[in-house]
Amino acid sequence: MGIGALDRRGCRTARKRGLRLLVCLILLCVSGGASDILSFGQSQDDASRQQFAKAEQAYAKEDWQAAAAEYREVIQSDPGNAVAFVHLGIADQKLGMSTEAEKCFERALQLKPDLPEVDILLGLVRIELGKYREALSPLEGAFGKPDYDVAARSAAGQRLVEIYFSLGQQDKALNMVQRIRELAPDDPDVLYTASKVYASLWNEAVQRLLAGSPNSYRIHQVLAEVAEAQGNYAEAAKEYALIVKMAPALLGFHYRLGRAILESDTRP
Repeated sequence: MGIGALDRRGCRTARKRGLRLLVCLILLCVSGGASDILSFGQSQDDASRQQFAKAEQAYAKEDWQAAAAEYREVIQSDPGNAVAFVHLGIADQKLGMSTEAEKCFERALQLKPDLPEVDILLGLVRIELGKYREALSPLEGAFGKPDYDVAARSAAGQRLVEIYFSLGQQDKALNMVQRIRELAPDDPDVLYTASKVYASLWNEAVQRLLAGSPNSYRIHQVLAEVAEAQGNYAEAAKEYALIVKMAPALLGFHYRLGRAILESDTRP
């Protein structure tokens, strides 16, 4: 299996893990703010309150089947209840009903555009549906909101990096990597995302170098530096020796050859 295949498998695994973690994070944010969001103007007659409370109980227990059924009842009697749409969307997503979840998040934002972090949920579910271009708008909007939690903005930025790369927009991906590193410089997920981007670009450049200049001394330089990074100084010395033979006037490579020989204690 080649490097590219390993990278794709790793990206898919990391993406699924990241989506699950971010949904859990936003689920907590939305749940915690439900009482505040209710003040936005949903119907609050006794019957609606009781129905909504019943739905919230099932939601808190993570009984997604029951929660989904109860929220649908709430929406039947109170179609302007934006929170019910958000929570129904989360329940549907947990049940694997991503298309239905997308519709719920869209409707919630139509009702209350300032609902916090629901735009991120919408972007995530669109990624699950393979709607990468459609996911850009809500995620870009979310990343640009300074009042959002740093962790949520950072996660939105990471998803944007993946989308930009999948769409071949490498400049945007690199720019976003820099922005999320400034936002959360020590976040392990951010550092992982950055490492995947840099490694992907390095692999692509090396492949182009190999295809375009297979006999270049730069190929041997790459091989030597990789060998050094792996602690294989004997192999590095062999590659540096080839460079010195190919281009003896190049500066610095005699020194590198000597250092590799010294480290390996063997002569090529």
